[in-house]
Amino acid sequence: MLVADARNARIQKFSSDGRFLSKWGSSGSADGEFNMPSGIAVDGAGNVLVAEFGNGRVQRFSADGRFLGGWGSWGSAEGEFLEPVGIAVDGAGNVFVADSGNNRIQKFSSDGRFLGKWGASGSAEGEFNEPVGIAVDAAGSVFVVDAGNSRVQKFGSDGQFLGKWGASGSAEGEFNEPAGIAVDGAGNVLVADMRNARVQKFSSDGRFLGKWGSPYSVDGQDYAPSGVAVDGAGSVYVTEMLFNRVQKFVVQ
Repeated sequence: MLVADARNARIQKFSSDGRFLSKWGSSGSADGEFNMPSGIAVDGAGNVLVAEFGNGRVQRFSADGRFLGGWGSWGSAEGEFLEPVGIAVDGAGNVFVADSGNNRIQKFSSDGRFLGKWGASGSAEGEFNEPVGIAVDAAGSVFVVDAGNSRVQKFGSDGQFLGKWGASGSAEGEFNEPAGIAVDGAGNVLVADMRNARVQKFSSDGRFLGKWGSPYSVDGQDYAPSGVAVDGAGSVYVTEMLFNRVQKFVVQ
């Protein structure tokens, strides 16, 4: 399990039961340094890709944290970023980045060559208001958490719009500041619904399947699940931004 430890400007690696294994990174903008690492993904070769919110770039590492390369800089041109958040890799090794400040998704080859982009600011189909989380299923469909529009949008690998679901609220299938997203081995979609203090589970076409979690606070801090990931055994890992911890769940 890999965690983007944003405020500590590092990546931490743990066993599936939470045992610390290693870490890498420090604050800065040089190779291997971080400024608010926000998204993390692993490709088919086990390499680790990190989206950096603060440095406006993507860095690539070996599984043990050795720097392999990177791309991106601040801006709005192709291959540039404004506050990138989520990152995902498909089965062919293509890299998708939720370029939040530019309200778009960018697609790259595994070595950072620009392949395409889609999206613009707005609330129509295929438009975004702060895309944050991103995930890809086994078929290559791309799921994007469109946080400001309180919804999930589904696309083909080249950006063709396939569907959407969600609205602002707290009922089943509604969201209040959704953040992280993951796809399990069966193709179901899990969304960290941050301000509703829960994780929601959907079919790949957006049909509501279940949820867990409930609001609570400790010392005035509210439970706020921000990230979600699924391992090969189907266990679900949820990061809690305010409590600075990871919880592991077995989902029936």
